[in-house]
Amino acid sequence: VDANNDNLPDIFLAGNYYGNNIHNGRYDSDCGTLLLNAGKGDFNCENLNGLILKGEARHIRQIKIGNQSSYIIARNNDSVMVLKFCSPK
Repeated sequence: VDANNDNLPDIFLAGNYYGNNIHNGRYDSDCGTLLLNAGKGDFNCENLNGLILKGEARHIRQIKIGNQSSYIIARNNDSVMVLKFCSPK
């Protein structure tokens, strides 16, 4: 994704996996992570302004709403979410 419209590719991560065995328990500590590209191979981890992606995110697809990029996040046995990154003012 290009979350901050600086023409550098950023990385948006979402996950969790509940269907694990009893010994290991479930993996549910990722509530969404954004890695902003600082250039020259460096990334900075940023918060998502209070956004918490609960559930088992399985697929993320880019869509266009008007001429703005948005992202559909499909979660296992849950509703889908639509996410749009807004440029800082």
